[in-house]
Amino acid sequence: MHLIMYAYHYQKQDGGLMFRYDNTAHHMIINTFPYHKHTGEGEILAAQAPDLEKVLRDIEILTKPDHATS
Repeated sequence: MHLIMYAYHYQKQDGGLMFRYDNTAHHMIINTFPYHKHTGEGEILAAQAPDLEKVLRDIEILTKPDHATS
């Protein structure tokens, strides 16, 4: 499989970011450059290119009733 460019973006109903995986080449210090994950807290994390199953698992975790999503 050859990935050219991707972004998996999940946000709150009010538009606030929950997370986004992407491979835009703008965080050169990340050791998985250009692959990374933006968090809702403003962090940029090293991350491999996720498959859709991984993205859906992340969403499932964030939408569980015991997870605080303000």
